[in-house]
Amino acid sequence: IYDITEKYIPKDYLAEWQGIADGANCSIQMVRRIALFPQLSKAACTIFVANNEATSGGGVNHLRALDFAPLSYVADFASVVIYHYKSKPQLANFAWIPMTGVLTGMNDVPMSVGEKEWGGHNPLL
Repeated sequence: IYDITEKYIPKDYLAEWQGIADGANCSIQMVRRIALFPQLSKAACTIFVANNEATSGGGVNHLRALDFAPLSYVADFASVVIYHYKSKPQLANFAWIPMTGVLTGMNDVPMSVGEKEWGGHNPLL
């Protein structure tokens, strides 16, 4: 999948993957395989959002469940990575090592992100 997606992968992701491979003393190919795993799955993780009068303070509450089985291999490598950028909002990424980008995260704007696959659902929703 790397060969197909390489031209779309941000350069800072490639640099981060190389740093992870160097720090873990493993091949860059192994890091790429793990990092690109979500691109091959049809995961449809659970998301719940409540806002306005549905919350006690009238704000927004965002809940995201990364619906991988607790006993699956990926569950052993959960991570929280905090990115401290100089020219962009600070970012917390909740994922697995070495999955860069954001499956679920939040920043200091404040804004939260939760990727959702709607496969099989009514496209009008």
